[in-house]
Parts: sequence; structure tokens; C-alpha cells
Amino acid sequence: MKDVAKALTLVTQLGISMFVPIFLCLFIGLWLDKTFGTSPVFLLLFILIGIYSGFRGVYNLTRSFFKNKDTYSVTSVKEALKAKEKGGD
Repeated sequence: MKDVAKALTLVTQLGISMFVPIFLCLFIGLWLDKTFGTSPVFLLLFILIGIYSGFRGVYNLTRSFFKNKDTYSVTSVKEALKAKEKGGD
């Protein structure tokens, strides 16, 4: 039950950490374009910064979440099969 709650918390945090920087940068870009009269320059620049920041936040959250987890990878599966073969059939 604890793992399910942690996974749901992670999903919520992923959504927030993805959308907040994008929308914040969107509004900053719109405000700067309106203030300085440059049509899409700051908007595009800040949207790219927001997307980068959002993906970086998602990467950091997922990396820290799976840091102590026993995840399956090709290497770990191969090692498990080898260990099973050595141990006898």
C-alpha cells in the first residue's frame, strides 16, 4: 500500500513539475513581449526554457524515485539467468 501511495505522489509531482515551469515561462514571455513590443521572441525563448526546466525536473524526480528500487534491466536479467544456471536446474 505504501508503494502505491508513493507512486501516486510521484505521478502528481511529475505533472506539477512539468506544467508549472512551462506556464510560468509562458506568462513571463508574454509579459516581456508586451512590455518591449517584440512579438514572439521572448515567448518562444521562455517556452523553450520552461520545457527544458520541466523535463529536467521530471528527470530528477524519477531518478531519485527509482534510485533505491530494484529495477529490471537487460544486465540484471542476464545475471539472474546465469546465477540460476550455476545453481543447478
